[in-house]
Amino acid sequence: MTPTQISNLRRTAEDLAIIGLKRNLLIPPRDWMIIDLALSTGLRVSEIANLKEQDLFIGNGEFELIVTNGKGNKRRTVYFDPSLKAHLKKYIIWKQKVGKSGLFLFFSKTNSNMCVESLERVFNKLRDRAGLPSHFSFHSQRHSYATQLY
Repeated sequence: MTPTQISNLRRTAEDLAIIGLKRNLLIPPRDWMIIDLALSTGLRVSEIANLKEQDLFIGNGEFELIVTNGKGNKRRTVYFDPSLKAHLKKYIIWKQKVGKSGLFLFFSKTNSNMCVESLERVFNKLRDRAGLPSHFSFHSQRHSYATQLY
């Protein structure tokens, strides 16, 4: 994805979340966090599905998360920027406020963790709302993240 396309995707997710918050909806703020986390870290969709709140280290001077069950069952540390840290803190506080706190970072309708397919549906829905080409997938954000780092 180009920087403009990434910006459009982020803005679409954020705009829908702001509207959702005003209407007391749970899904749009969650979906914005999913997109922001994915684009800011380059995590695999399966890593995001299995991410637990305890895997986040966002205290004073901390800007990292631990992927405990990555590809090949490997464990690794992923660092991120202060803007994602601020968003994660607000998201966790919001989750507690709406009664959605739990083991996993992202909740499903049944209050368990979201599966890979559900995360992909979130991405596809927001991709379409942002007017991006349908050949972009959740995995495309990994390549976009790596390109931005390069």
